[in-house]
Amino acid sequence: MNYNFLKKHSFEFYLFIIWLISILIVNPIGEFPLNDDWAFAQSVWDLHNKGELIINEWPAMTLIGQVYWGTFFCKLFSLSFFTLRFCTLVTALLGIITFFRITKLLNINSRIGFLATLLLLFNPLFFSLSFTFMTDVHFLSFMLFSIFFFLKYFQSQKIIYLLFATLFSIIATLIRQPGVIVPLSFFLFTLLKKKDNKGLILSALSFVMTIGSLLIYNKFSYLFLESEGKVAGIGSFMEGLKAISMNQFFTRIAFAFLYLGLFLFPLIFLFINELKFYFLASKVRIIIWSCISLILFFLIHRYVYYPTGNTFFNLGLGPKLLKDGYWGDNISPVLNEKIWSITLKLASVLGLICFSIIMLKHFKFKEIFTFRWLKIGHENLFLAILFIGYLSLLVINLSFFDRYIIPLVGIFLLLIMQSVNGVNRVQKYLVIFSLFTMTFFSIFATHDYLSWNRARWEAANYLIKNLNIPPTEIDGGFEFNSWYKTGEIGKPIPNTKSFWGVKNDSYVISFGAVNGYKAYKSIRFYQYLPPRQNSMFILKKEGVQ
Repeated sequence: MNYNFLKKHSFEFYLFIIWLISILIVNPIGEFPLNDDWAFAQSVWDLHNKGELIINEWPAMTLIGQVYWGTFFCKLFSLSFFTLRFCTLVTALLGIITFFRITKLLNINSRIGFLATLLLLFNPLFFSLSFTFMTDVHFLSFMLFSIFFFLKYFQSQKIIYLLFATLFSIIATLIRQPGVIVPLSFFLFTLLKKKDNKGLILSALSFVMTIGSLLIYNKFSYLFLESEGKVAGIGSFMEGLKAISMNQFFTRIAFAFLYLGLFLFPLIFLFINELKFYFLASKVRIIIWSCISLILFFLIHRYVYYPTGNTFFNLGLGPKLLKDGYWGDNISPVLNEKIWSITLKLASVLGLICFSIIMLKHFKFKEIFTFRWLKIGHENLFLAILFIGYLSLLVINLSFFDRYIIPLVGIFLLLIMQSVNGVNRVQKYLVIFSLFTMTFFSIFATHDYLSWNRARWEAANYLIKNLNIPPTEIDGGFEFNSWYKTGEIGKPIPNTKSFWGVKNDSYVISFGAVNGYKAYKSIRFYQYLPPRQNSMFILKKEGVQ
């Protein structure tokens, strides 16, 4: 019985083992916040200790779904940043297993589905954020739970699946507002397919319940919630819609598809034979697509600042929000900026062009104006609507970060992996090598991100506990000063105090030398990219006694 169970779920078991090994290599242990998760952790602290839901002024997302989820883990174990990090790691594992189960629902070959799942798992953004308490991984995972049960409902028409789909879409929406796009997409899908009136009413009800939960929460937070800030709602969406410009429209779409081309680049090798036959069939195609590629590369290289956001940067992951790191000083390791930029843009453009050809060929989107595209597979139509809907929200949203792309990566993978046919040995080795390269980077860059943060907080604790220096005298970086609330977060002032609420910067924690400061103490840590011992520094302002 146990053997049969393991055989049936062998790929899920492999995912668990791979995830466990990755965690051990990265080492998530440490009591410190990362990026914006200090603000989310504070809400968990308040709910756990005071029994009150308090959302501070920093988050603009709904958040409460994640706050209660994180508090549940803290009640089970202990109130700590490590527990919240562990909570995200568990959620990520459940999310990637659900993603693999979705590939099975789509009748994707198990090996191909497993490959797609690994591409999502070791996507640099998804992987690194899994070791934080940021909202992105929690949002995507609950979004995937909802997609899974919507597909199960469509295939079986069992109401229980629709109830689960609605529940998870509500939770996803109460983590990040774009969760409403899942039931809305399913409703539009049902409307276009005209399956039956009952199904249309039920899908509409699912969407109404989800959007209703968002509206109720926004009203509740405005009237009753003890909150220092206000959660962005429908009003913010309308503001973004009114404020959108042509430049924002085109750059957001460019960013989205460039990241897709980059992060899914290993898949190109799965389509080598197909692309080869496509081009060999017509020399005119070679000329046309070559010209398009060159023009696209020139435009992007000349006019688009890419990559953008604060997670993925030159040979590293995670924002380096220290005084010297924020201004671009003492950030290592780095490749030559021109080589780094050209390599990324070239890979992105090549990936984008190849996937465009594959999608046009297999799904016949060129017939969109004749509505023949409605004849594509039922599940694919739902995913296509979902992809377009989420992309539209990215274009309209007032803010944009690279990590917002992750759901698009997952949805696009589900669409394009259905186009994979046979794979020969050479293709297999090329895919494995490219996936291994991405995995290597994601694991080791994430390890280094946590490693230097452990050293940073060791330095901060040394100042506070050993030297009795108050946090108001320290510039310990964005997370440190935000967590200790040493001042009001404002706009950065060049060559003076950091923007993250620094009251006095008598002491600075840094990656290296800073003008006007002298080295006081160094904290050693080990990094993998490149492999070497490195140091974080405590600097003391010249003239401070």
